Formats: sequence, structure tokens, C-alpha cells
Amino acid sequence: MNRRRGASLVSLFVILVCSAQVSNATNFNQSAKSNLKVALTAYAKMLAPLESQETALTNGYGAVTGSNYRSDAITLSAFLKLAPKFNSFISKLESITPTDSRILSAHNLYIEGWNLQDEALLLEISAIQNNDYAAMSQANTILAKGRADIRASGVALKKLLSQVQGL
Repeated sequence: MNRRRGASLVSLFVILVCSAQVSNATNFNQSAKSNLKVALTAYAKMLAPLESQETALTNGYGAVTGSNYRSDAITLSAFLKLAPKFNSFISKLESITPTDSRILSAHNLYIEGWNLQDEALLLEISAIQNNDYAAMSQANTILAKGRADIRASGVALKKLLSQVQGL
């Protein structure tokens, strides 16, 4: 889970896509790039409604972890409230089906990252409830993998976007 407050992956991607400039495609390569641009724009429009939910989840988690940690009881209470929201967010992500296989691949990695975040959150809840330090350590490892997947999906999308910049 990204503990930084501020722009989420969804926010950054939507902003990047909306700022890309498109001109008329005059050959096959430009046409393929134009098709990718259309697919990226459509994907950004599908993600846009989830921006506030993603931000609320990352901020909600960050509000009780790291330097914001106050007590196990406060953290547990917040996590118990966040758990169903994670499920809702992931369900919405899973309902999005990008048409371009490269975007779909990045999107599936993004979903996997959030599934790992959810798995870690549930393990953290259990660890706090059972005062299980080993389970908390395992949850932190899962969180790191989830963060890595989410970052990798963003990198993949930015790479695709760079292919259509300046069209």
C-alpha cells in the first residue's frame, strides 16, 4: 500500500492520458498508435470514476500506519472499516475490461497488486487480533509485493502512453 498521500496511480494515468496530444494519423504506424491512444483514453475514462475511491483507500491506510500509527486498537478499527471497501474497489477494477491486450496486461497486474494489498490487510487484521508478529511480518512482505505490482502496472501504462505522445 502506498503510504504517500497525494496522487494515486489512477489520478496520474488519467492526467497523463488527458494531456497527450493527438493529430491525424497518415500511415499504418501512426494509425496503430492512434488506435492505442483511443484505447488508452477509453481505459482512462473507465478508471476515472475510481480515482476518489483509490485515494480514500490509500489515505485511510496511511492515516493509521507508519508515522501515523497510534495504537493497535485504532489501527484495527480502521482496518476493519477499510476491508469491505477494498473488496468493493477490487470488484470495480475487475469489471473493467480494456480492449487492447497490452493495456489489459497492465490492468491485470494492477488488479493483482490490489488483491495482494487486500490479502495483506486481512492478514494484518488477524495479526493484530492475535498479537502475531510473524503474521505481521508476512503481511508486510505481501504489501511490498502488491506495491511493486501496482508500480509496475503504472510503468507499463506510462510506457504505452509514451508511444502515443506527440501524435
